[in-house]
Amino acid sequence: MGSELQGAGGYRAGDADRNRTTDLLKEAHAAGYLTLEETDERLGAALAARTRGELDRLVADLPPEWRAGQERGQGPAGPAPPARALKASSRSRARRGRSRGGAGTCPAPSSS
Repeated sequence: MGSELQGAGGYRAGDADRNRTTDLLKEAHAAGYLTLEETDERLGAALAARTRGELDRLVADLPPEWRAGQERGQGPAGPAPPARALKASSRSRARRGRSRGGAGTCPAPSSS
């Protein structure tokens, strides 16, 4: 069986391997390297992958320098993730005045 495995690509992929690949594919889409259709197709293949080689093939055409940056944890090279946009919009709302309220907000103190 050992001779059938061709390098590390023949080893079984675990959940952590599949999760890393799906995260990378999502970041590639956010950075503009993949279309939505390509991303959907590759995400499905990543979740069904049985070997590391199958996962490697899904990201092989992405720029190596971009992939290396992602693997080092430098974050996306493309647009900012939605969490940053949410924080910025919350700050902007705070500058404009009181929030509309909702779940998790405290009522303004009454001046009685």
